[in-house]
Amino acid sequence: MEEQEKNVVNKEKKAYMGLVSKFKDPSFKIAKKGKWYALVPALLVVIGLIVALTVGMNLGLDFTGGYVLRVNNLTDPTEQRQEVRNIFTQTVNADSRDARNIQAQVVGDSVEIRFTFRGDADMTDDIIPMLNAALVGAGIAGEFEGGEFISAAQSMDRVVTTIIAVVAALGAILLYMLFRFKFTSGVAATVGLLHDVLVMFALTIIFQVQINAAFIAALITVIGYSLNNTLILFDRVRNMEKNNEKRLTPEMLTDQAVKDTFGRTMNTMITTLVPIFVLIVAGVPAIRDFALPIFFGLVAGTFSTIFLTTSLYVRFENARKITKSQKKVYQPTKTPAPAVKKTFKLKMESETAEG
Repeated sequence: MEEQEKNVVNKEKKAYMGLVSKFKDPSFKIAKKGKWYALVPALLVVIGLIVALTVGMNLGLDFTGGYVLRVNNLTDPTEQRQEVRNIFTQTVNADSRDARNIQAQVVGDSVEIRFTFRGDADMTDDIIPMLNAALVGAGIAGEFEGGEFISAAQSMDRVVTTIIAVVAALGAILLYMLFRFKFTSGVAATVGLLHDVLVMFALTIIFQVQINAAFIAALITVIGYSLNNTLILFDRVRNMEKNNEKRLTPEMLTDQAVKDTFGRTMNTMITTLVPIFVLIVAGVPAIRDFALPIFFGLVAGTFSTIFLTTSLYVRFENARKITKSQKKVYQPTKTPAPAVKKTFKLKMESETAEG
């Protein structure tokens, strides 16, 4: 058994090293094929848009509004959380009320249940006594309390605040990149981060992962991770441009920079994805809703750093150089005023002498 595991590990190691060596091959071009690499995320975004328009998004109560109930006096909230959720779902739906977006999470010494009703169903005074009777029937020592309502207007304010926060973060990152590097790399990095956000959002919609406050935390985490990879790449590009004795083109410089940082980028991604994958497989639904978007964003961020951001930078840099050269060619020159002919000058002097 141990030999089989060693063989599997050796095969995976050989496959990884083969990928790295193939990627570092000088004949493998990256920036040149950027438009083809962009087809994959573009397709994912289109599919996500179609799913959002047809199936809809799995929005949590943080964005849709709804009700909040608490179950207090439980002996072990962590162990009883899922059982309490099942009792709530069965009891409410048996009363001809279609409860949707049900979330159960441990808050202190109690379990908090968040939910919405489909259609015209509403929260009435008879629900809590029914739920408490169901707890007694299941032999659970606990008591439902509360009935707090979160309005849709409050949820919409959160949506607007979230959008403003993401836009402000991208703007601040652009300013930072302009300060640390130059305009072309700053714009390329910002577009790359926007790509990461869109792909992460599209995959979240496609797989119907719930979009709630945890999703926003995952979004900010992914932006920070992607920015770190981008900074490492452009720092390498800047150092190569300063020592560009061979007069390499922007495309050649960027390709070499990506290949130099490829091993570090992949190692960082793999070591980060392993614990995230464990959370997805073994975590509770609330943690899974946080881990899955991060998984999507990490893969999208690594992809954009290697393939898209570099291609955009090369295109912007080439366009900047062409514009700069055109300005030099078509820059108007000041023409000197025509000199007075010597004969005309002598004639004037002779006329003056005769007079």
